[in-house]
Amino acid sequence: MITALLGAGLLATATPLWPVELHALGKVVNKESARLAKPQVPVKEFVGGRKTLRADVNGDRREDLIVLFTLERGDLWVQYLTVLSSAGAPLATTEVSRKGVRAVDLAGTHGPVIQLSTKTYGPEDAQCCPTVPGRANYLLRGRHLGEMKPSAAAASRGSPPDVRRARGR
Repeated sequence: MITALLGAGLLATATPLWPVELHALGKVVNKESARLAKPQVPVKEFVGGRKTLRADVNGDRREDLIVLFTLERGDLWVQYLTVLSSAGAPLATTEVSRKGVRAVDLAGTHGPVIQLSTKTYGPEDAQCCPTVPGRANYLLRGRHLGEMKPSAAAASRGSPPDVRRARGR
């Protein structure tokens, strides 16, 4: 399933991270894995689908690390968005998609707003392969990431776009 998402261009490969970032990201992945776990069904990260972006989203004028990662449990996959501070500390993590709902890709940032491109399921889509394009925006406020409602997202597009764009690494 995840291979199909990669082939469809929904997920990109990961970039090398600093040791402190790897340690912090490992803690986040372990915490979310524990929440998703069921007895005798292992949860693992699909590392090949990890996508990263560096941008200042908390307003401290230093680049933070934004990570989109995927956890798999059996035939279920769930995507999470997390922000690590420039010091390598986890700031916020939230679930942004899962099998049967939508798939997302990291698109860019605009200040504290993290922009995602989405694909939702059309009436004829298989569970592996959503095809209907869209966008979602998540706002970092303190230690919370929340999805912005479409009206708030539209208002934020009134300003010039940030030059920070996600790259597959």
